[in-house]
Amino acid sequence: MNGNSPGLLPAFYRLVVGCGLWPLVRGTPKSVSNAGICLDSNLRLGEVQYLPPSTCVASSRKGIALVAHDSQKDKLAGWASRQRARLIEHDLYATAHTADLIAATLNVPVCRLLSGPLGGDQQIGSRIAESRIDVLVFFWDPLGLQAHDCDVKALLRLAAAYNIPNASNEATADCIISALATKTQGRLTFGSSLKEQKKFGGFG
Repeated sequence: MNGNSPGLLPAFYRLVVGCGLWPLVRGTPKSVSNAGICLDSNLRLGEVQYLPPSTCVASSRKGIALVAHDSQKDKLAGWASRQRARLIEHDLYATAHTADLIAATLNVPVCRLLSGPLGGDQQIGSRIAESRIDVLVFFWDPLGLQAHDCDVKALLRLAAAYNIPNASNEATADCIISALATKTQGRLTFGSSLKEQKKFGGFG
């Protein structure tokens, strides 16, 4: 048994290389892994693999979530149309019907999530926690009651906790999108995660 062991290694390498499996054995190239982190990958990153947003290759391209209650959808679509030139430079996310409306208005791909009451707000919240969404534009109805009000509050709480810009009206949204378009040295400083704040003593 021990005498045959040395011969197994070359045979294994020949099998791996011949079947095209060598990249899997050797490991994923660094350039590929970096691209997966910066794009909208569904892979969950472990603690060891976590890269702060400042180290991503495409740091100038942000993830922007667009959400609106029914009475505010036309207002959001009008704002998006006016800011089309700036919005198309970023990755857009939106809940169900809002995504359809924004995609038709801007004629660009929009990552379509579930409807807000059916979990879409929570999906956006999870992406904020994973540092995949950098800006939240949420035109919520200030005069109406929502059946999923608890989900709305949870989403707004996460946006505040993870220190990402969030707008609830056109005036604030204009300020945020203009700040994204301003050319500054390095990465904009917003988006500090709870994980980073805890690391530097921000929480007890």
